[in-house]
Amino acid sequence: MGVLDMNKPTSRATLSEEGIAEKQAAIKASMEGHVSTAMGTILQEAQGYYVGAPRKIHPRQVRRGEFANRKVDYFESPEFKDLKRRIYESGGNTIAGIVVETDEVGANNEPIYELVAGHSRHQSCLELSNEIINGVQKDYLFYAQVLRKETPTSVRATLTKTENSGRNDTTPWEDGCWYSDLLEKGVFVTARAIAYSLGENEREIQRLVKVVRDADPRLVNLIANEREIPVVTMTAAIKMREKSPELYEQRLKAFEDEGKKVRHSELFKALLAPVADNGSATAKAKELMDKEGKVLGTFQKDRKGGMKFVLDSVVKPEGIAKIAEIISKYKE
Repeated sequence: MGVLDMNKPTSRATLSEEGIAEKQAAIKASMEGHVSTAMGTILQEAQGYYVGAPRKIHPRQVRRGEFANRKVDYFESPEFKDLKRRIYESGGNTIAGIVVETDEVGANNEPIYELVAGHSRHQSCLELSNEIINGVQKDYLFYAQVLRKETPTSVRATLTKTENSGRNDTTPWEDGCWYSDLLEKGVFVTARAIAYSLGENEREIQRLVKVVRDADPRLVNLIANEREIPVVTMTAAIKMREKSPELYEQRLKAFEDEGKKVRHSELFKALLAPVADNGSATAKAKELMDKEGKVLGTFQKDRKGGMKFVLDSVVKPEGIAKIAEIISKYKE
């Protein structure tokens, strides 16, 4: 599908190069004064690894970063398509991404770089460069700041973290996968080190990493859009696998035999469907979803007629009314 065939921009939050520019300006301003945070110190350190001024690079010379914190499913989202349209209109990205030098060269002996920040901007330039629009194919060069290959992985990871500034946050599942990867590859030794360096909550990091590491890879591979996996529901699947392994295997195999990926809501609904419990007074936990089908958490009736709710992530104040509406519907 060409860029001119994309859906019109929606009212949903979109990637904002202006927001990214504002964040970068704030980072620069903080480094001109007193740096009082670990992230600020690392960002200041990064300045020493920059190679000259930002430059334009052919997107085919740049590969996905080792510590990318976005799942590739994001490139099918309305937010990404809106960014791609704007980059098409401007002839390329105007806010510099960040790449790091490698020892590799391409087919024509051109240098190969690895992405540190700007994965969505780079993907937009790459896709546009491969499309024929109005009978014309042109290159959309990727505007990026280059880092020396000696740049420490901790610095690269911190710069990757700043990539989300000015646009939608990553999902809890994406965060868990990223934190787990940073620990697995030794970028940071502990969850506490990540929390201190990136300004995150240590307990939340530990919770997300545990869910990601305990999750069944076969289950994850069946889900059409991995980045949307609800952490609370995955936790329920992990518990089911431990407590009812035979039932879990039976239900999972039914989906595996179909040989296709499915929406997470469809898969979890069938996998976690309650089993007759001979009149038990306690209902099984159910998913709490908004109108778009996004899982907000779970709810469960107790023996006294009350209800217990567990939310997957922090709910913004304006979302409380929506949750109340959903709760009211389920209680009727």
